[in-house]
Amino acid sequence: MRIEGQTVWADTLKNKSHRWTSDLDRFRADFFSLDHKAKFTLAPESRFFCIGSCFARNIEEHLIYRGAEVLSKHIVCPKEESPIRPNGFLNKFTTPSMANELEWVVAPAKAPDVLIETEKGWIDTQLAPGIPPVSLERARERRRFITDNYFPRIKDADVVVITLGLIEAWFDTTAGIYWNSTPSLWAVRRNPGRFVFESTDYETNQRYLNRVHDLLQKINPTARLVVTVSPVPLTATFTGRDIAAANTYPSRCCGPSLKVSPTGTRMSITSLALNW
Repeated sequence: MRIEGQTVWADTLKNKSHRWTSDLDRFRADFFSLDHKAKFTLAPESRFFCIGSCFARNIEEHLIYRGAEVLSKHIVCPKEESPIRPNGFLNKFTTPSMANELEWVVAPAKAPDVLIETEKGWIDTQLAPGIPPVSLERARERRRFITDNYFPRIKDADVVVITLGLIEAWFDTTAGIYWNSTPSLWAVRRNPGRFVFESTDYETNQRYLNRVHDLLQKINPTARLVVTVSPVPLTATFTGRDIAAANTYPSRCCGPSLKVSPTGTRMSITSLALNW
């Protein structure tokens, strides 16, 4: 991106925080704030829908503490299926898996079969890792609720919050979709050649984030979009790297993907990078 010189200098001189030395006291504090100009403001009566990792669940809870209506929080789930939070089983960790759910809101008839049998029962490949297997009947019932009831609530939201998370993903060559979790060693051995690991790069995450944006425009064109990069850590890596090194890459990969839309212009989003 190139900007004419006089315009840059004029804008820079208006920016009171363009030098480190302009306000050193704020950097000496235990916590310091950024001089940030929000692209839009949120009304107290706004209705929210959050998509992402446990970071998204934390955002939901803090919105509720402030009296906001959070459409993605309204759910009833057996505790044994989601012991920490009722909607924790819906945590989404990869950009492609987020796009999957929105694709099926737009075109539910085209949704592939995302259920797979394991050694202990049936799992939904689009749910959070570690969700216990259930009967086939229960797995189908839960998937119908997710596709027909849960994610379609985005149509009624004023603000959609997305927390981008991990870049290590597994692709199911039979179903033609990315998983939100990891196939077990048992599943990989039972289905040779079906599952492919991918450490998704910047271009892949940008492409799927752009797809998420386009789908949200179809589902609810008036909704505001807030995107953050989640501090969610990997519990294990399949890249061959040290787990500590592997955990530094997702933020560096997902963060820049917030910047540019398919046409090369800035997307109509507010991007935040938060670390707790």
